[in-house]
Amino acid sequence: MAKYPHKQWNVNTVKAICKRVDETGSAVVRKPGSGRPKTVRTSENIKNVSEMISSQENQPGTSKSTRMIAEEY
Repeated sequence: MAKYPHKQWNVNTVKAICKRVDETGSAVVRKPGSGRPKTVRTSENIKNVSEMISSQENQPGTSKSTRMIAEEY
């Protein structure tokens, strides 16, 4: 008899999770490079935003919110 009859788990999914636990010691460890690539936090974008923030340092009263910077960029 199934331990969790209300769950509709696929047997192959359960086997894959068990295999991952046996190999890595955890069910949540992912392979490097798996998942969606980070396209927004590129070094160029980080540099551009840093320049936008630091350009305001010597101009009091010209601070911008994160939303305003996002609209400009």
